[in-house]
Amino acid sequence: LSRDMSLKQVEMFTEGNLYKRYDKLNDACELLADDFRNLDELIRAYIHEVPLAAYDTGCRDCERFLVWISEREDLSPEQEDFIRCQRSRHAVEFVAMKKRLAFVRFQELLSMNDRLVDELDSNGKLSVHLNPAHVWSQFETRALLDDEATVPATVIFFPIGDDVRTAVIEPEAEELIRLLDQSGVMYVRDVKKLYPRDERDQVVDLIRDLAELGLIALG
Repeated sequence: LSRDMSLKQVEMFTEGNLYKRYDKLNDACELLADDFRNLDELIRAYIHEVPLAAYDTGCRDCERFLVWISEREDLSPEQEDFIRCQRSRHAVEFVAMKKRLAFVRFQELLSMNDRLVDELDSNGKLSVHLNPAHVWSQFETRALLDDEATVPATVIFFPIGDDVRTAVIEPEAEELIRLLDQSGVMYVRDVKKLYPRDERDQVVDLIRDLAELGLIALG
């Protein structure tokens, strides 16, 4: 700051930063508004208690805010799910940024899914690619699920373009996803060989479902 800057100008500068920080946190944590009636008060308390770190981004500040809430508040199971969901969305954005080249390549392959998905039954040489930017989590309540959903529910977060999607994953799908995560790119024929003969048609159907969801790309 310039030496001749008045105290009033300094105060305005600081206050302006606080407003900007509040707005960024409020926007980033919009999901919590449905289940945290005192969200406005919590954001204001956090801003005054926790200084903004140097070179901090809005996403990182929001992540610290979510941890701060978890440690400070006596959360209901529903609120814990909202926190878990918001943190998982941030984690996906971080992973997509960290694996940017792999994610860009995945999106290029994803654009061919509509054409290749019809070949799944006949073309065992199709390669299966798992979205490299995905994060696992678990919801303990139905606060963010359908009323008929079974809880606890295993969920996965993954980006499609600039959007972050969430899907409830059944045990059979989870087994396949974790297999691909561990093994890397696989041909459809090699995936089928890992299952009993009477289950291979179901595995192909599962690959098709995950491809239509955008969690798997075919090549």
